[in-house]
Amino acid sequence: MSGRDRSHESEDEPVLEVRNLVTRFYTEEGTVKAADGSSFDLYEGETLGIVGESGSGKSVTALSVMQLIDDPGRIENGEVYYRGEDLLAKSEAEMRDIRGNDIAMVFQDPMTSLNPVFTVGQQIMRVIRTHQDVSQSEARSRAVELMADVGIPEPEERVDDYPHQFSGGMRQRALLAMAISCEPDLLIADEPTTALDVTIETQIFNVLDDLQEKYGMSIVLITHDLGVVAGTCDRVAGEPAPPLHSRPDALDTPAPGRHRPTHAHRGGRAESHGAPVRMFVPSAVSPRNRGVPRVRPGTPGGRTRQGGGVHPRARLRRVRDCSGGVR
Repeated sequence: MSGRDRSHESEDEPVLEVRNLVTRFYTEEGTVKAADGSSFDLYEGETLGIVGESGSGKSVTALSVMQLIDDPGRIENGEVYYRGEDLLAKSEAEMRDIRGNDIAMVFQDPMTSLNPVFTVGQQIMRVIRTHQDVSQSEARSRAVELMADVGIPEPEERVDDYPHQFSGGMRQRALLAMAISCEPDLLIADEPTTALDVTIETQIFNVLDDLQEKYGMSIVLITHDLGVVAGTCDRVAGEPAPPLHSRPDALDTPAPGRHRPTHAHRGGRAESHGAPVRMFVPSAVSPRNRGVPRVRPGTPGGRTRQGGGVHPRARLRRVRDCSGGVR
């Protein structure tokens, strides 16, 4: 299968529009501002990276788009439009039709996302049969095809294996197979290589690239790895705990080995004044990076500080075109 027909869809109109999204969690200890005014656009066939520190609200933003926020969380404000349709105005039944079929999500931990008492094949088949009118045998054949697409060897045999019989990388591939089983229009990948070694991480991102080319998907990639962003994404949005904003500024990537901390997130004092701010991948050994303020553990979204835990560094949040051009 080569992907659904999208010839009628305009590349000029965003696939996904998020405006001033606010999600909060009301706990006994206080209110957690997990997503506080996030805004970004995703266009046809592109990969948008959402980067930020742990606890900055990246995953909560994605879960809010999918309407998967449970108590005590609540989406307080904002707009989420998928091809012009207001997702926040849809009922749970309507969202069930959209999830998996039009918008799919790959979660961080494959071991907790897969059910240990069902085979991997059964779980892929269940997604297929939920959204498509196919027989059991047709769903099984499709599951085998999908497992081959994501690089699982001997898919005819492995389709009957349980999640504990898969390695971490193989489980992540199985989740990818589930996510693309109905050829979604939009894929949200929430740190899809968490806890995987560098070699397997590269393989997973190669699989994502192949799947995007084959099925014509748009992808939102959530990560805190700027190296992954530079090599994978068309544009990048920063989520530094105060609002995430999508802006079409050029990403100025330096030659390897340069680590000047001229961006606010690196402790520098660069001011934008309308000009692109240079952004460098920090060196782990550079003494210039030792003064970077740290986010205090246990305060996701900046519950105890107005404006978020990284408020002093949030002045220069930007989105840049990783190819060096300006959208």
